[in-house]
Amino acid sequence: MTLLFRRRNCGLCAAFERRKFLTLALLTLALTAIRVSDDVLSGETGPIDKSVLLFIHCGVPAPMVSFFQAVTFSGSAGFLFPLVGLGVPVLLALQKRWEAQLLAASSATGFLIVFVIKATVGRARPALWATDWYWGSSFPSGHTLNTAAVATAFVLCIMADSP
Repeated sequence: MTLLFRRRNCGLCAAFERRKFLTLALLTLALTAIRVSDDVLSGETGPIDKSVLLFIHCGVPAPMVSFFQAVTFSGSAGFLFPLVGLGVPVLLALQKRWEAQLLAASSATGFLIVFVIKATVGRARPALWATDWYWGSSFPSGHTLNTAAVATAFVLCIMADSP
């Protein structure tokens, strides 16, 4: 059977042979994502979460904390809403209606997706240190999803002007 598979799909087999490490790495990442997703959906904080968070919390030098707080703030609604709120009128003033709509729709959709998933999953934040000042549950990462939505929209707006 293996010989039959190799004869019919030798190009596919050759591609997997050349990329063994990449294929193994992708499978490992997929299995890790499945395991973490299981923890998320069951509402638990798994050992992977705890060990990574404690490593970061204990291993970050004190001067870097303010840097990471600034990075965290740059993905928050307190930063992204004013950025989009400034970007949309500027794009409209530049007669870039499609780009303004794209930016507004992307950011609104990103925030809506985060809100719906957080409300649906309701995963509590790990109780490793005080996290009362964060809004909502811990999954999904609103900072990541919203930053990606806004950044992608900005890049598409910039590329729309490119020849």
